[in-house]
Amino acid sequence: DVPEESALRYDPVEQGLGRALKQAAELSDELRNDMGRAAQRHADSMDWPTVAHLHLEVYARLLGLGAARAARGHAHPG
Repeated sequence: DVPEESALRYDPVEQGLGRALKQAAELSDELRNDMGRAAQRHADSMDWPTVAHLHLEVYARLLGLGAARAARGHAHPG
């Protein structure tokens, strides 16, 4: 998940993206910079094994598989 302070959330239905883009264009420089720093901190906290594991969990959930089955042979760091 992306931290709340680093992204604008929107409803993907009913023109939510358009509203979010308008909101993003109207952000103050200070808030936009704060959000950028928060996003960078989040990105810096990730590594490829963690990202791969998180993707496997999403795929498993979408396919209705157990997380253990999807991640078999793929150890999660940490």
